[in-house]
Amino acid sequence: MSDGRSFASASLPRHLLRGAAGFGALAGVVALLPLLGPVSLLLAPVGLLALRGCPACWAIGLAQTVSMGRLRRSCADGKCELTYAGPRGPVSSPRGPATG
Repeated sequence: MSDGRSFASASLPRHLLRGAAGFGALAGVVALLPLLGPVSLLLAPVGLLALRGCPACWAIGLAQTVSMGRLRRSCADGKCELTYAGPRGPVSSPRGPATG
C-alpha cells in the first residue's frame, strides 16, 4: 500500500489462526445469542480485534501476507512496474502511468 499501512501478518499460519479466532468469535456471538442473550455480545470485540477491525481488513491482510516478498511495485518517470520474484526468477509486468 502506498501510504505504508499493512494488514499483513508475520506468517501465513499466524494470519489464518487470527482469522479462525476472529470469525469463530463472531460466529459465537450469533450462535450463543439465544442461550446467553446480550452477554454473548462480549465476544464481538474479541472477534473484531483478532480481525484487526473488520473481515475485509483480514481478507486484505491475507492477500498481503501471501504476496509478501513476492510482489514489488516501483514507479519512475510516470511509469509503474509490478515485479514478481517467484521461483523461476523475476518477471516484470509494465503498468500504465501512475494515477495516484
